[in-house]
Amino acid sequence: MPNTKHCVFLIACGQGYYGAECQQECGHCHDLTQCVHTNGSCLTGCEVGYHGETCQTPCPYGFFGLDCADRCKDTCDGCNRFNGSCDSGCNPGWQGYDCQDACDQGSFGDNCLQKCGHCRDVNQCSNINGTCLTGCDAGYQGDLCKTPCGQGYYGAECQQECGHCHDLTQCVHTNGSCLTGCEVGYHGETCQIPCPYGFFGLDCADRCKDTCDGCNRFNGSCDSGCNPGWQGYDCQDACDQGSFGDNCLQKCGHCRDVNQCSNINGTCLTGCDAGYQGDLCKTPCDQGSFGDNCLQKCGHCRDVNQCSNINGTCLTGCDAGYQGDLCKTPCGQGYYGAECQQECGHCHDLTQCVHTNGSCLTGCEVGYHGETCQIHSMVLVILGVTLDGRDMTAKMLAHTDSLDWIVLTDVKTPAMVVTDSMVLVILGVTLDGRDMTAKMHVVKDIMVLNVNKNVDTVMT
Repeated sequence: MPNTKHCVFLIACGQGYYGAECQQECGHCHDLTQCVHTNGSCLTGCEVGYHGETCQTPCPYGFFGLDCADRCKDTCDGCNRFNGSCDSGCNPGWQGYDCQDACDQGSFGDNCLQKCGHCRDVNQCSNINGTCLTGCDAGYQGDLCKTPCGQGYYGAECQQECGHCHDLTQCVHTNGSCLTGCEVGYHGETCQIPCPYGFFGLDCADRCKDTCDGCNRFNGSCDSGCNPGWQGYDCQDACDQGSFGDNCLQKCGHCRDVNQCSNINGTCLTGCDAGYQGDLCKTPCDQGSFGDNCLQKCGHCRDVNQCSNINGTCLTGCDAGYQGDLCKTPCGQGYYGAECQQECGHCHDLTQCVHTNGSCLTGCEVGYHGETCQIHSMVLVILGVTLDGRDMTAKMLAHTDSLDWIVLTDVKTPAMVVTDSMVLVILGVTLDGRDMTAKMHVVKDIMVLNVNKNVDTVMT
């Protein structure tokens, strides 16, 4: 049998097809004539909206255009893969046909349908997710500032603790106000202020006792002590009689009536005992005064510092010339000096004897001299003069202290006669015509007496 050869003619796939038996359809080639009939590759690229070697894959989310080389707008929720239009809607936070507009102020999210929370600045509410970019208004917390502060807290970032509210659930989370009032012992809108001095109780509406030094702000007890002048657990008792002041530790002064010593400040309400002065009656009278209200003047005390401030008694005695406890009484007539023990001399007028020093203001009686008239004078009576040989004799009568008269005879010159009160020295006797003269020297007074005539009186 002869050898027969068969010829096979191969024909390429038609336009738009490729692969085994040309059963596969070419993708979205930019030019179908450029679709490789063996593997479907698009030699000149893909139509708009597709990509891949065979141009059968639509653009992925967020891309569009020739070879899907273009990115959709960020504001679009994806986009049309052919022309990039936002026909599938906007991303959260955006609105408008082309998603070109942010949500209106105060809204955010999908289709701008959500409302912003309590942002500190509403312009700083994220249009996308509602986050408050600069924080929350007082009283709110969280990213969206929609959550009120937890119980017991309020204010910016919920950092402030509520005060002593009567009911913590009634503490306003924005400003801390206590809607139902404060606990006992506190007051103020936020109940954070303790009761002021002198007040206590609910909303600090009650006054402490006047006798308390403040009081316990919760129950009003006097646990911080008493005001001056009061004592006892509840400061209900005045200080004991005779004491006053803080803790009743001070002693009253010399009050005229101890029951009238102020328990608060020690003032003697009805005045002082004799000898004291001042509101507290603790100050003795000034030097030189005594008695009620220190109005009386001390007498002639020997030492003015020793005048009793109470009754004026001179404790160390009187000045010369005064007597009595108060040393205000002059010595009686005829006496003078310390304790009026000295007797006045022979004053011409005893009523004129100075009671302090015994001076006789109107002079002395006859026979006396000196300031106090206590010195006796000598009275010499010359009886006569005779010759006795060569010597002369003077006969004299001397009046002595004892008032006795003695006759001195046969006194030769010069001679000395001594009496109780003085010494006489007779210097000599001479004739002077018919009269005799006796010259005598009085030793005590150092003076010369010239006695003339036979009978004469000489006072010394």
